[in-house]
Amino acid sequence: MPLLLRKDISIDCKMAVWDITESEAELAKMVFLSKTDEKFLEETKHESRRLQWIASRVLLKELCGKSDLIIQYDVFGKPFLENSETKISISHSHNKVALIINKEETGIDIELVKEKIERIQNKFMSDAELENLKAENKKEMLSVYWCAKESLYKLYGKKELHFKENILIDSFTYNKEGIISGRIVTENFNHNFRLAYLNLDDFILAYVLP
Repeated sequence: MPLLLRKDISIDCKMAVWDITESEAELAKMVFLSKTDEKFLEETKHESRRLQWIASRVLLKELCGKSDLIIQYDVFGKPFLENSETKISISHSHNKVALIINKEETGIDIELVKEKIERIQNKFMSDAELENLKAENKKEMLSVYWCAKESLYKLYGKKELHFKENILIDSFTYNKEGIISGRIVTENFNHNFRLAYLNLDDFILAYVLP
């Protein structure tokens, strides 16, 4: 059972990461799959995507202790639990799947650290954020920025935000793990948030703290 990480952040907020090593059949035995899940699996050709889908349901069971919870998606593609006030966010990258639950809106993101992140830095980083970059651990630091911004984008959930202009992360010193602060700024929405990040086997994980 490759539960790579689980953390009970507060009474209402929990997160976990799954490292997929099982076959699709082995994963499917671990959890209840709704008709919506089964339809998605039937229509999805890529095995990796099917595995990630099932693993997210396994993580939900792990964190909530229930096997019959059903994940639905709103008009913006934001996941939510059917007949539940609990908020969720899901992320996947290669063989890693991350999920967080909270009583308030939340967000999580996990990404494999890649060289490509340096080539696209000007597309998602503000001028102030670029000035904070250091040559040492640059790819990891950029990945923290990306994952933090993606987590806040998922929390907002309306697909109206520009990473460079509307989601801003305060300067920080990179370590293997840490706490950072950021904010979402639009004409009608201006809120500050705290986020945690962690380097997990060359994957960067970031999530919004309650």
